[in-house]
Amino acid sequence: MNSQIIRIGLIVITILAVSVVVATNPVAAQSGELTVDKSVSVSQGEEQTIAVTYDGDVEPAGFEYELTYDPNIITVTNHQNGDYFDADISPTINDGSINYFSTGSADGTSGTVSLITITPARGANVGATTALSFNDDGTSGSYDDGQVGSIALATTDGTVQV
Repeated sequence: MNSQIIRIGLIVITILAVSVVVATNPVAAQSGELTVDKSVSVSQGEEQTIAVTYDGDVEPAGFEYELTYDPNIITVTNHQNGDYFDADISPTINDGSINYFSTGSADGTSGTVSLITITPARGANVGATTALSFNDDGTSGSYDDGQVGSIALATTDGTVQV
């Protein structure tokens, strides 16, 4: 009788120990990088399209980002989805920032997230530059490969010269 109780106790302890190990085993961290074209030039009277791209180790299910720029140097005239997400977006273009949010299915682990069309701002001096900077507090990514999780995103900013 005592050996049966001991055997049952050992089985219960083993099951509990395995459960604790499985429950505390973290899901592997997923990472990726959002990049805006690094160096772009645009002349007065012209427009230029700038790409925001993603490269990572997981297909994202959505992105949110905010890009800031100097509205005295450039004007954002359009912002649209790239060829990467199968979803519609409606970005908010403010005076000095763009807010982007999209969910949907992505095609692979890298691609063009969005395209931003710019022109020089009225009165911008030739040679003037502005950074296109990701606001890291407003930038995030998520994935859903059977388990929903967030993507640790690195960002690479760019510059525009008039």
